Amino acid sequence: MSLPEYFDVLNINDNNENVDMVQSLLGADCLGTYFKNGAAKLYFNDGKKNDIEILLQEICTDFPFHWNWEKQKKEDWHLAWKDNFEPVVIDEKLAVIPN
Repeated sequence: MSLPEYFDVLNINDNNENVDMVQSLLGADCLGTYFKNGAAKLYFNDGKKNDIEILLQEICTDFPFHWNWEKQKKEDWHLAWKDNFEPVVIDEKLAVIPN
C-alpha cells in the first residue's frame, strides 16, 4: 500500500489555546500543526477528512469556531533543508555537506 500523495489540511482562525484544544480532541490523527499570523493549519493523512468533520461538528457545539479544508501535496519537508544548506569547511581539510 503506497502512502497518500496529499494531506487534508484543516484551517482554523482562532486563538492558539482553542486550536490546541481542538488538536488534542482530534487525537493521534493530527500529524502536526503550523501556526502563522493567527491562523492554524492542522495536517491529516488524505482520507481522514470525513471522520474528522464529524468530530468537528461535535466539538463546535461546545464552543463555536470556523474552519475550512484544503488539500496540500505531500513534500519531503524533512529533506528541504538540504536545498539551502551552505557547506561548512573546517581547516580546509573537512567539509560538512548534506548527504
